[in-house]
Amino acid sequence: TNNDVGCSMVTAFMNAYYNNTGTPVIGIPAASSGTSVYDYWQDGQTGLENAKSKLQSAINWLNEKGYPIKHKYMIWDQGETDIDKIKYTDSNNKEQTYADALRNTVEGVQRAGVERCFMIRIGAIYLYSGYEEKYKDRYYQYLDMINEQDEICEDYWITLVSTSMATLSKCQNMMTDMVHFNQEALDIVGSEAGKNVA
Repeated sequence: TNNDVGCSMVTAFMNAYYNNTGTPVIGIPAASSGTSVYDYWQDGQTGLENAKSKLQSAINWLNEKGYPIKHKYMIWDQGETDIDKIKYTDSNNKEQTYADALRNTVEGVQRAGVERCFMIRIGAIYLYSGYEEKYKDRYYQYLDMINEQDEICEDYWITLVSTSMATLSKCQNMMTDMVHFNQEALDIVGSEAGKNVA
């Protein structure tokens, strides 16, 4: 369960994965809105440690009940909070790119038993009518993050499984504000990602 965000794509992902594989799947939400890969999703930090703890609890429960676990995957949907930091951030006086920080996150969950990481790429900021000039620079920062995530996936250590957010973020009826998607949009993205992972 997850109490930090109002909407979720986990159920849509699980349904699509099951419908395309016939393999039962358990989803463990660990999302936390507005968090950064630099100061929330590294080893020893709240987000990653919470995710690893939830994973281990699920593994222990399934083992106790006699359910065999075939695969353990992580689905990554994050980046909006880090759009200002994608070139570098100051961490212990050391330059660290978004790709390096995300790689550390993935390696952290791999040490916890996760086999592969799949990425749902972010969308761009929605430019409401009348706000285009005010948020134009922000819009291009989102495009920079999208390009960065494409490059990360081309390195083959993360697999891109959904790009729908880029299209949906252009539709006001799919957004709850300029950066967050409503449940209808998340169902679309989760279904696409689940099918592609399958």
